[in-house]
Amino acid sequence: MNDTQHTLINLDYVELMSGGDKDMQRTLLEMVLQELPRELALQQEHARTQNWEALGEISHKMKSTLAFVGNEQLTEWNKQVEQNAKRHQNLDQIPELVAQINQLAPRVIEALQAALEKMG
Repeated sequence: MNDTQHTLINLDYVELMSGGDKDMQRTLLEMVLQELPRELALQQEHARTQNWEALGEISHKMKSTLAFVGNEQLTEWNKQVEQNAKRHQNLDQIPELVAQINQLAPRVIEALQAALEKMG
């Protein structure tokens, strides 16, 4: 894994949750690669329509998915979106946070796909 990919993802949690089982690691990464794009699309849609309750819920769900990714920046931005949406505060910050998430996410997904391919 090159340095760029390493800074984008940290698979320590995948390693921990799989107990070192390579098949389980592949399964977990496949799950993340299936869930994350869907969750990102829902987050973007709920932010666009200002459905704060649904946005808070999908951002909460994304916390567990992002734990497997291990990208601190995505995790932090998502946490801010969730808190702002649930508390109905700093709502003006949400569009920028969601935009930042969606700008970084494709590179993270690419790094996850590369890690999965490397596993064989």
